[in-house]
Amino acid sequence: MIEKNIPIVITGATGFLGKYLTQEFLCRGYNVFIISRDLKKAEQVFSGLSVKALSGSITDAGSLKKIPQYSRVFHCAAITGAVQASQNSYDEVNVVGTRNLLEASIGQKATSFTFVSSVSAVGAVGSLNHPITEQTIADPKTYYGQSKLAAEKMLLNMAPASLPITIVRPPLIYGEGQSPTSGVGALLRLCQKSVIPVLGDLKSQISLANVNNVASGLIDLTFSHSVKEIFNVADSVPYTLKQLSNIMSGAKRKRFLKIPRSFALIASIPSDGISHLLRRDFGLRSEVIKALSESGFLMNIDKALKFGYRPTVTLS
Repeated sequence: MIEKNIPIVITGATGFLGKYLTQEFLCRGYNVFIISRDLKKAEQVFSGLSVKALSGSITDAGSLKKIPQYSRVFHCAAITGAVQASQNSYDEVNVVGTRNLLEASIGQKATSFTFVSSVSAVGAVGSLNHPITEQTIADPKTYYGQSKLAAEKMLLNMAPASLPITIVRPPLIYGEGQSPTSGVGALLRLCQKSVIPVLGDLKSQISLANVNNVASGLIDLTFSHSVKEIFNVADSVPYTLKQLSNIMSGAKRKRFLKIPRSFALIASIPSDGISHLLRRDFGLRSEVIKALSESGFLMNIDKALKFGYRPTVTLS
């Protein structure tokens, strides 16, 4: 039984996942603190709720000394892949910012540290026969994915054995309030079109995660162990592009335009080249092509299920 008087500290609380996580903790009766660069925005988002907002930023190490002692820290703040930022920006926020928060948490004697990573930290290396597990060798191609992997390694190497570390790797997260410019927003808009381009064949699958599943999973998995663990989380079932189309558009008839995978990979060469030249994620990368055509982001969530993860929501 977890004592509910232990402070819960959340970064990125005004973001998509962070809002759901904050509300889930409040529903469970916890004492919640959030770290925000914009206190006015935080007050608007959580108006009328018992949330204590602390002014601070993960890129400003000094501001993180306000974290209450003996907290459970949940780190959701990040620059996401959809932003297609520069390598330097990803490293500054996703790696250095995470290190700043870890050091502050250690200094304040935090009782656990939970990090929201991403399947992108592993890369599009899955397949129908071999979905991504926690033991899959990581080979991320995007700067976003590389920054998430670097943050994971830093946490596992720097955190003392006395501080339990939970690293959670979700795929694209969807749900009410998602940004229309997010990766999952673009994917679901594609599935509403009357003609849907399909890379490879219709059998390719992709894992997605409902935001409610991820929020509750972050809590339940954190409270399930006292060491250092990595978990894949996703919906209980993966999806094909055809299934997504049927869910998003109901009975409307669709036409699927098959595009050879080889052609799509050739078309992605300029984006990969520009990304390498500019040192920033840019355009339709080859990793996205592999994710959609080869089940590259298909995930195995068996480990998380064994530790108490219960994904009860699906797109259907």
